[in-house]
Amino acid sequence: MAWQRHTLVTCVAARGVVALPQQTLLFTDDGLYQLDEHGQQPPTLGAAIPLKDPGGAPCALKRPRCPVYEPVTDCVYFVEGRFEEYALMRLDASNVVSRVPGGGGSGGSGPQPEACPFQGKIHAMAADGAGRLYAATEGNIYKISGLSSPGRGAPVLAAVSALHGAAPSGEQWWGLTFNPVTRTLIAATPYELYEVPIPTTTTTTTPTTNTAAGGGGGGGGPQPVARMLAGDATSRSRFKDGLGTEARFGAVEAIVASGDGHTYIVDESRLRELTRPSGHVHTLDGSLPNSDVICCYPPAITPSGWVAVGVYNVPGLAVYGPGFAPTAYAKRGLAAAPTDALVRCLTATACPPPSAGSGGGTGGGDCGRGCSANAVLTVRVFDRAFVVHRALLEDRCGYFKGLLASEGFAESAADEVALPDADPDVFGRLLAYMYSGSLDVPTEQLKATAELADRLLMPAVCEQLKPRLLAACTPATVVDDLLWADRHNLADLIPELKDKFVWNIKAAIAAAPEQLHELTSRSPTLAAEVIRTMARELSRP
Repeated sequence: MAWQRHTLVTCVAARGVVALPQQTLLFTDDGLYQLDEHGQQPPTLGAAIPLKDPGGAPCALKRPRCPVYEPVTDCVYFVEGRFEEYALMRLDASNVVSRVPGGGGSGGSGPQPEACPFQGKIHAMAADGAGRLYAATEGNIYKISGLSSPGRGAPVLAAVSALHGAAPSGEQWWGLTFNPVTRTLIAATPYELYEVPIPTTTTTTTPTTNTAAGGGGGGGGPQPVARMLAGDATSRSRFKDGLGTEARFGAVEAIVASGDGHTYIVDESRLRELTRPSGHVHTLDGSLPNSDVICCYPPAITPSGWVAVGVYNVPGLAVYGPGFAPTAYAKRGLAAAPTDALVRCLTATACPPPSAGSGGGTGGGDCGRGCSANAVLTVRVFDRAFVVHRALLEDRCGYFKGLLASEGFAESAADEVALPDADPDVFGRLLAYMYSGSLDVPTEQLKATAELADRLLMPAVCEQLKPRLLAACTPATVVDDLLWADRHNLADLIPELKDKFVWNIKAAIAAAPEQLHELTSRSPTLAAEVIRTMARELSRP
């Protein structure tokens, strides 16, 4: 990651920071605050957020830590209380703070104490975007399921079960995050990073407590096997960059995964990055506020692309950016439900879902199972054919909406249309997004997907890809990225790419000296805009 800038947001004893789809919250000893975001400029401390208990009375937080956003219930969950006596708490969208039933309660602000279902103190929590939380104590990783949304019937007792026991090296778990690209947990000890798979089998909904370190996964199933990603607990070397197990850590305190699958590591006074898929660890910055004892709480990546790290003993919030990729949340989860148009289509036709890459279409006639005429059509993309529900295309894709709804065009009544010059793999990913709401695009297809989405008039896709495109931009590629965005009329990307080039012009020229000549020769207009942007930056006091 080549775009780090470090600044300190002054606050009273930051205990945790959590990113929501459109805002970032800062938990402190002095209350809950919003971070005001300013795009390419560093975030600043915003207004305090008044909190209330379930009865509507004002309430204060008691030693909050480990906040995490869970999109299905649209709530922030956190631990409250001392390390020895704590409760799992919930903050909903109405700023109501309540205890999670089944999550303990000897130290939180709730009415009745509860037995704690966790062994040891919780150091970090993560959410998988599908309604489940995970908590790391010294010797176990727990799964927390059965979470109920506020105001939806009687409270449900959360099911707490052991997912994984101690780290293979015997070191204590210290950090935990969910990687939205690999759909796995990343867990950290002070000296190692592991990947922990999340079982897809159904587990029990009965709350259970792990009674032995190294206990099996929830519901009695086999324990997932943690795979070493980086580091070595037996080595005496420290702070060494390298590939996988060649890397060395000093004392990992917290980790967070980005929307494009990289993992950012708070390692004493250093911010480091584990890149995906290469597995290389390198240091981004070594100037985190330092003292004899550092106390860093789990970081978050804000919606505008800044990594924020709560540093308790400074006190303050260290921020790096912009350009880091936040997690792209669909409404109520990482993967949205099918669209209303698809539901209407399936209800009307009783037609089975289409299969991407099939050899041909069913046409517009009756398929023998109650399908109405013209319910589906075939989209031929280069050498492959996709059978798609017509109503879905019209609902989710501006290009097809115009094509299929236009009287006088042959395609409006046709049972087959063609995109002969498009990439079928890229179209398949866009089609999967139309059906599920989940956008799964590997890094190497980011630009091709953005190009096709722009051509097909799917601005929501371009918006989701924007943070990842910016994060993938480096000093060596920034001019090529600028020219590419200009060539494909991706107007929303151009201003931020220009800013990146201006703020990092020395690094860009050092990485690729020919870039300046390439910019001026291939797009004089764009070069003039860059110069004007630079002049504005230099004229600021």
